[in-house]
Amino acid sequence: MYAKDNNLIGYTVLSHFKEKECELGIIIGEKDCWDKGIGQEASKLTVDYAFGKLGIGRVVLSTGGLHEPAVRCYEGCGFRTYKVKKDARDVFHDGKWMKSDTVKMEIFK
Repeated sequence: MYAKDNNLIGYTVLSHFKEKECELGIIIGEKDCWDKGIGQEASKLTVDYAFGKLGIGRVVLSTGGLHEPAVRCYEGCGFRTYKVKKDARDVFHDGKWMKSDTVKMEIFK
């Protein structure tokens, strides 16, 4: 993804392909681009590509339970939570290391 000034702000990726399923990943590295709907738009476009061009039937992703804006973003794209792994990852949050849940989400064509 590029900003209007052609600077790279992030990317999406589809990976871990198996049968009619793949995994979505997204990074928006520029903090001034957060909370502007860019991640949701990019996620929707990438999922549409997976369903329409690649013939994928299910897209999955995982995110940290403490990353509530990401969960809301994915829910806004139509993803639903299908599994939560308690204290499954170590994250640096609010200036300290702590345990966080891993939230597994999915969307079907």
